[in-house]
Amino acid sequence: MKNTVYEADVQTGEVKKEQIIHICVPQNIGKHMCIDEKMIEKNTLPSFQTKKQEK
Repeated sequence: MKNTVYEADVQTGEVKKEQIIHICVPQNIGKHMCIDEKMIEKNTLPSFQTKKQEK
């Protein structure tokens, strides 16, 4: 899983830089995590949660 982040010119909106951020890497996932789905507007996005978050 990855996210793309864009750096844009504030005045023109032109994209100056694109950076891919990898989310699913072993260092970011623990033993007690689960995957949940969150609905944001019309998009369904995966959400990683731990027992400590209690959400």
